[in-house]
Amino acid sequence: MTGYGSASRQVSLGAGVVADLQVECRAVNSRFLDLGFRLPDECRGAEPALREMATQSLSRGKVEFRAAWRVNSGAAGAAKANPHALGALNKDRLDALYTLQEHAQVAFPHAEALRISDILRWPGIVSEPRGEEEGWIAATVEAGRAALAVLMDSRHAEGKALVTVLTTITSKMREIVKSIEPKVPAYVSQYQEKLTERLAEALAAQEQGKGSSGTELMERIRQEVVLYAVRIDVAEEFARLKTH
Repeated sequence: MTGYGSASRQVSLGAGVVADLQVECRAVNSRFLDLGFRLPDECRGAEPALREMATQSLSRGKVEFRAAWRVNSGAAGAAKANPHALGALNKDRLDALYTLQEHAQVAFPHAEALRISDILRWPGIVSEPRGEEEGWIAATVEAGRAALAVLMDSRHAEGKALVTVLTTITSKMREIVKSIEPKVPAYVSQYQEKLTERLAEALAAQEQGKGSSGTELMERIRQEVVLYAVRIDVAEEFARLKTH
């Protein structure tokens, strides 16, 4: 069965900064249990625990855990109180970038100088707070457990709804069988009579003038009709339908 669940937790990054972590758990139909994980580097350590939880709770389905995080919107206030809340400048990398820019300007004297936004985006210039690995793992496992619980609840709700649908359908099938079954012998008898008449007419036309015994001919026709009626008897199909 399909299902979806999500949950969020907060992770302290240090310096008064908090990250909002969200974990999603999605499942689609599959004959076997197929687990997938799309986790950022900070959450990779939680994969074994998430895998164990999913294995204990699910026996089949294609299940995927996804995690994503972003700095809490309150980080702006923390930055005013603590300049290092959003990260610290790597002075060595900054000096190296400055030297690199000077060399580039010698080669290209008309080139514009780097803007502040360019400098801050340069790899390694800003060391952002990342928090402790244990905190990331604990938050990811907790959020994953909560998301899996929501998914299981949705699967159970879907299962109950499916049971209701199937029960309604089978009830209607039983009503149809109950109304048709008593009429089957009459239908078979009518078919035998019609088939007998048609065969008698056809054979009478073919045997006309050949001196065949009418009694023997009718007995042979009756035998063939009975055999054919046995073949078209649907009693076995009704019994199988009731059993299943």
